[in-house]
Amino acid sequence: MSTEEKRILLSSDYGATFTSIYTGSNGIGDVVVTTNGYIYFCDTENIYRGTISSLAFTAKKGLNNLCQSLTASSDGAYVYSSDGWSLLFSSDYGDTWASLAGVTSKGVYYPFVSIASSSSDGSVVALMTTYYPAVSTDFGTTWTVIDPTEAYYFDAIRVTGPGSKVYLTTQSQATQDGLYVIAAGGTSIVPSPTASPSPAPSSATHSDSNSNSDAASAG
Repeated sequence: MSTEEKRILLSSDYGATFTSIYTGSNGIGDVVVTTNGYIYFCDTENIYRGTISSLAFTAKKGLNNLCQSLTASSDGAYVYSSDGWSLLFSSDYGDTWASLAGVTSKGVYYPFVSIASSSSDGSVVALMTTYYPAVSTDFGTTWTVIDPTEAYYFDAIRVTGPGSKVYLTTQSQATQDGLYVIAAGGTSIVPSPTASPSPAPSSATHSDSNSNSDAASAG
């Protein structure tokens, strides 16, 4: 994302047309639209909350670094945010926030990449570290790090609505290129059946828990 990308665009017709609903002075890090119409977004200074009906936004959490990842439950109650090194969590629509434990594997702390996703109720959360995907089934309290035996170079991750499966895609230059899946509670990565849906692309447009026609995009 470049520093020119300081707007949020909203579409109510499945992406056919977009309207600018926010223009700020800082680059937008990520945007999430929930099923019931909450909009969360973040920049280098704050995490904001608003609604599609009002298109009014309020800063809910001050930040020291650019928020790279943002995800929420379908009702907007549970919100997760990451700046690449730290992970924040809110269980009350962004009114209060707490820090979550970092992700470690074999005693090494790994930074997060700018992708995170949660189930519809917010309890199952998946994210990518520099080298490994990690999954939590208890609102980010504890994490299971999936340690692949080969270098997959994952670049996108998505949790299904109920949180029963986690889908991952690899970068095109990876030897093990393709779509993979982790079953809930699983500790290994396996190729996904070709009929399985692909994860959402890594971008500032997110609707992990969204099933309506409204979509917000940082532009």
